[in-house]
Amino acid sequence: MSVNNRHLVLLFMSFICTPFYLWLENTGNPIFYLSDYVPIGQGFYVWSKIFALWTLLLFGIQIIVGLANVHIDAMSKERFHICLGLAVFSFMFLHIAGFIAGTTLRSGHFTGHFLLPDIDDYYHARITVGLFSLLLVFTALLSRLLSLAALKCWGHRLMIPAFYLSSWHALAIGTESRHPVLQSIIIVLMVTVAFLCLYRAKILYMARVS
Repeated sequence: MSVNNRHLVLLFMSFICTPFYLWLENTGNPIFYLSDYVPIGQGFYVWSKIFALWTLLLFGIQIIVGLANVHIDAMSKERFHICLGLAVFSFMFLHIAGFIAGTTLRSGHFTGHFLLPDIDDYYHARITVGLFSLLLVFTALLSRLLSLAALKCWGHRLMIPAFYLSSWHALAIGTESRHPVLQSIIIVLMVTVAFLCLYRAKILYMARVS
């Protein structure tokens, strides 16, 4: 399958604009959250949600492009993969930073405990799911940066369970991510990734037995 620059722009814009529109529909004017009429820290918390949506959708696309036999015109697949990966990692960082900043300002003390595993209740347990996803992403990133032969292959494969953990995290405690439109997109991404994993596994198995 060949993908040109126009396809890439349309795909990228649709996965940026769709969650942004639904986020605006749910939160209203984002400038309002910079005023004194909302609780302190609410702006950071609200903006962290759109960064989470962008992280998850682009995460899914990155894995699909990596697994599928896609030829990207005018840009190497590896370059596109790296650029998209950096975008995913940046949005993920902004999501976490915004959430911690927002909850810290609202509570009046540093809420670093959210960065530690906690399964005492439903909400904290689902945050812990997101933390495990972050840990897998860090491991995959380090395997790439350190270029360790033992980790380079398996390290990057950790992005697949990381994506599913992120999806679980979002669908369990997200707000906009439980909108029917975004739910449908996330489920389609999850099913597509699963199908491509099975397809790749079948190809590897056939190559070994032949």
